[in-house]
Amino acid sequence: MIVSGTFADSLDEQVNLIKQMSDLGANFVVCLVNQFSQENDSSDTRIKNAEYILENTGDIPLGLYECPAPYHRFLSAEEIAVSDERVPSPVDMTPWKNAKTVSIGIFTTTVVIYLLLTGATG
Repeated sequence: MIVSGTFADSLDEQVNLIKQMSDLGANFVVCLVNQFSQENDSSDTRIKNAEYILENTGDIPLGLYECPAPYHRFLSAEEIAVSDERVPSPVDMTPWKNAKTVSIGIFTTTVVIYLLLTGATG
């Protein structure tokens, strides 16, 4: 389960919310980047605050969302580079090698059943 909602006035409150969501069963918590600092704060402030959150949330997997409300703040290239730590996904998204064959089989079976049922009624 992936959840979002780090709406809080302080970084410590955000850390507590992240921990609570994880304790309730979230596999992944999405953080709103506009909550890491005030609207006019520098990139350095946001990076410092994001590092504080990372340091205080342990190994809870976190993601970032450039939420447009209450204000839309885009991540800079530097901020993306700082936050770009790759961890294995909790869900295996590897395409199934037999998906196409099985899809054709399901489609064909559906058509055959349709034809048999329409032939039986008509």
